[in-house]
Amino acid sequence: MRRLAVPALMLACLLACAEKEAPAPATAPATTPAAGAPAAQPAAAGTKAEPAPAPAVTPATTPAPAQAPKAVETMTAKPAAAPAAAAPAPAPAVAPAPAAAPTPDPKPAPAPAQAPAPKPAPTPAAGPMPSLAANGHTAVGAGACKMCHRLQHDSWSATAHAKKGLDCEACHGNGADYKAMGVMKNPAAAKAAGLVLPTLDFCRKCHGAKADAALFARVHAHKA
Repeated sequence: MRRLAVPALMLACLLACAEKEAPAPATAPATTPAAGAPAAQPAAAGTKAEPAPAPAVTPATTPAPAQAPKAVETMTAKPAAAPAAAAPAPAPAVAPAPAAAPTPDPKPAPAPAQAPAPKPAPTPAAGPMPSLAANGHTAVGAGACKMCHRLQHDSWSATAHAKKGLDCEACHGNGADYKAMGVMKNPAAAKAAGLVLPTLDFCRKCHGAKADAALFARVHAHKA
């Protein structure tokens, strides 16, 4: 609107200035008798008076209309320039669609690990480790047995019995009275002096129903 109003205002100012500068039209001069023209004589009596010829009227020259300023012509000839078209707004940037995550290949489920077969729990010993040492005789210790029974002593030392404290006298009774060579060579005399030969009932105190005669061969080595 401001761009259209400014040219119209300028056009109005130019027209007003042109009206002020245009000269006023010249008035026609009054008709006067030409110099040297005879004055009208009064008519003689009985003579018909003729009218005097009409004086020639000089036509007044009409001034040419003032030309409008060229600026007005230019303003009227050229229409007001149209406002420049607004630049088109930039299209909003379209964000690229996120790439779809690759679908992982389905892996076969691992086979469940087989649970190991439960091991039978050993029958707990009732109370302290059973022993046959209390035979009414004095203990001498496993070292005294080793002097004559080295093969048996060495093999017994590597067994679970030795680790649990089940020594020679715990299975055969205290040996202070049967350790002598002469007594040991006589089985009846050795048993009378306190020698004990354990049975399966004694073994079952720790091994329960699994105890069998084969356990005796695994307690320690034996001479051929």
